[in-house]
Amino acid sequence: MDEYARSALQAGWAAAILDSYGPRGWDPEWARRRVCAGARLQGLFRTADILAGLDLLAKDPRVDHGHVRVAGWSHG
Repeated sequence: MDEYARSALQAGWAAAILDSYGPRGWDPEWARRRVCAGARLQGLFRTADILAGLDLLAKDPRVDHGHVRVAGWSHG
């Protein structure tokens, strides 16, 4: 994700990375194995994380709210 964020910044865009694992205390590798297998964090919870992230961006005066885009991986 860091590489994608750096590319966005170099193109003149802002970037925000949503971390669904860290706040839950999950190691990224452990979480990837379980989330991608469908054992943890199914779609409804991922959607809630995205909505919470968008809510934070909506409150940030540095964000051009007319130009927000969301990108994700296979679960996004």
